[in-house]
Amino acid sequence: TEIARDRMMELGHGLDAAQEMAAKLVAIATTRLVLLSADDDGLVSFDIRSLQELMAGRALVEVPDATARANLITTACSPHWRNAWLFGAGRLFTGPDHLRRIVIDVVENCDAEGHWNGWLYPAGPELAADILEDGLAADKPTDRRRLIEVVLRILNGPMPKDAKALSEQLSQATDVTGML
Repeated sequence: TEIARDRMMELGHGLDAAQEMAAKLVAIATTRLVLLSADDDGLVSFDIRSLQELMAGRALVEVPDATARANLITTACSPHWRNAWLFGAGRLFTGPDHLRRIVIDVVENCDAEGHWNGWLYPAGPELAADILEDGLAADKPTDRRRLIEVVLRILNGPMPKDAKALSEQLSQATDVTGML
């Protein structure tokens, strides 16, 4: 955290802002990016899984726009693809406006268009929350409002008591049978 704070201060940020940004950077690096992880013996090691997810995310979206949209719709609701999806969506979201619109369209419609029973456990609100948490829409008020609207859909409930476990079970069932 100190290295990140010092770098933010070198860039001209005040101490309070530098500490806040450094804390966010460290949190994202340890909960999202997770290329480094702590071993049992307290050493830090390189986690290849996150690199695989990063590469998979790039592969999802480094195709023609229609194919990128189809790939994002297909993988949006799968808990097994969540990190790769977020990497791919983040890559598009930081690009030109039309690519950002693809991501928002997918988030708004994945529960209805995807290969998933969105009525049972909607994935759109969680995806929208992840994008907002990453700060991708921080300087885009219209996109931020649209994402917030998707997050608020969760209030329509009802939600199962352990919705995440249920979604993983259904996902595994889908992987085995090809349908629900």
